[in-house]
This record gives sequence, C-alpha cells and structure tokens, in this order.
Amino acid sequence: MTLFSTILSTIALIYLLLLSETSALVTQPSLPTTISSRSSSCCCLHQTANGDGANGDGADKPPATSVELFESESWKIIKKDLDQVPIFCVANKEGKPVAYSITVKKTKEGSDTDKEDEEPITFQVPFFYTDVEDAKTELKKAKETTANKDVADEMDLIPFPLGSAFQMWSKDQAVIVPSGKAVQQAGAPPGTNPIGQSVPLFACMEIMQEMEVPDDTDTADSKEEGKTKMVPVLPLFMVLEECNAAVDQAVEMDGGKADQFEVVSLSLTRAVEQLASQASGFPGFQLIPPQASIEYINNYLSS
Repeated sequence: MTLFSTILSTIALIYLLLLSETSALVTQPSLPTTISSRSSSCCCLHQTANGDGANGDGADKPPATSVELFESESWKIIKKDLDQVPIFCVANKEGKPVAYSITVKKTKEGSDTDKEDEEPITFQVPFFYTDVEDAKTELKKAKETTANKDVADEMDLIPFPLGSAFQMWSKDQAVIVPSGKAVQQAGAPPGTNPIGQSVPLFACMEIMQEMEVPDDTDTADSKEEGKTKMVPVLPLFMVLEECNAAVDQAVEMDGGKADQFEVVSLSLTRAVEQLASQASGFPGFQLIPPQASIEYINNYLSS
C-alpha cells in the first residue's frame, strides 16, 4: 500500500487528517496570482433567495475576534464539526502540503485606503480547495510546472480538515479557495477570481432538522449521566445543487411547493461567527460535505 493510500485510508476511517501546519510545508517556487478585493452582490439561488452572498463586503476576512475565538471552548466544538468536511491540497510524496508564493496587497499603517498606499506582502502558504475538481486542476498544473519530473510524478491530492484549514487561513498561514461556480451562484459577478473570496454556504430554513445532543442545561435533571435534549440544526451545504436537492426531497416528503422554500447564502466566516456567539456550546449548523469530495476519497481507496 502506498503512502497516499495509507493516508486516505486513515481519512476514510476517522474522517479527518491531522497534519502539522506551517512546519509541514514544502515550498513551490511561485504562483502567478495576486489576491485582491472583489465586491459582489446577492442573487437568486433557488426559486427565491437572499443572503450575504459570496463575499458580502469585499475580500474575505477572518472573524473579528479570531484570537479570542480560537482560545475559546466553543471553538473546540465548532472545529470538530468543521473538521468533518474534507477539502483538498496538493502534497508531496511525504503527504506534506505544497506551499505557493502569493502576494497580498495591504494598506500601510497610518495611511488612507487609496491603492497608492498599498504595499505588497508575500507569503509562502498552501492552497486548500473546497472543490475537488479545482484541486485536480491545480494538481495537474503543479506537475506540469515542476522542473523535477520525479518530484512532479510523486505529487498527489490529500484531504485536509476544514476546521484546521480555517484556523490556518485566519492566521495568514493558508489560502482557502472556494468553488468558482459557488462564488458566482452566491452573487459574485461572472469571471470573479475565487482566490480571496469567502467560502459560500447555502441553506434553507424550512428544512431545519433536530439533533440529539447532551443536555448542558443547569438543572438537577440535566446533570444526570446520559441526559440528552433535542436542538434545532440547520444543514449548510457547500454545493447549491445539493441544497436544492434537499429542498426537493423535503417537499416530496412533507408537501408544499419548492418555490415557497427560500434558499439563502452565507459565508463560512459568518457561520463560524454566529456559532461562536451562541450561548450553548452545541452547533446550530451542520456542514454537509460535497458529495464529489466523498466520492473522490472512496474511489481513490477502491482503485
């Protein structure tokens, strides 16, 4: 069994891959991309839709209180939920993510927001793709542009837990690249470069489900061992078509008309902020991994 098969077997069993962060990066000479802000507006996603779109107020930004967030107890629960979603990156034969050189324009301290006052800052970071097809395309490019053929031939894709990648991204240690199609479906204009955009999520309030969780209510009865309660949980989809399919299924089972169900978009960052602000430690959202991601892992293991 190859190293990659071993890694992916572990992913299939425990559904996440634990890798070290910046110390595990392998430098790729360059990536001809400069991340810049792109604005977007909301659009109709299903029969009716609204939301904060692909990236609401411009380029994607970390949570406003990311330092406090990642040190909180609630983040441990949020991260565990996010880590159930695999995203993908190009890696070397040891299974370490390949890093790329990117340049980000940042406004100089003490200056206004004019572009003349922006200074370029270069980072060496891995790129994580939410769409496995985009990751396949990047793998092909990486192999074609790597001078050493032996090194290129040993490159492959590995799954990586979304929660860990999100934390790295918030610290400027990684780039998370959303699906270009999903970005446009969430409101970005055609041709928008997905690099630097928010990861869009899609949801329908009418298909909210209930999930059984341990009861953390401060009452005598709730302190009984094994005590549980039901809490409302909203499924969040990374693929609009899969969200629409869930709506159609709900209509078929419960009745009604699909055009009366509103699909909205919100960014991954906004979802994390909302989860962190909840009083209860249990998530009110459930991220649904793209079916293509699961199929890729399963097909890889069976090949």
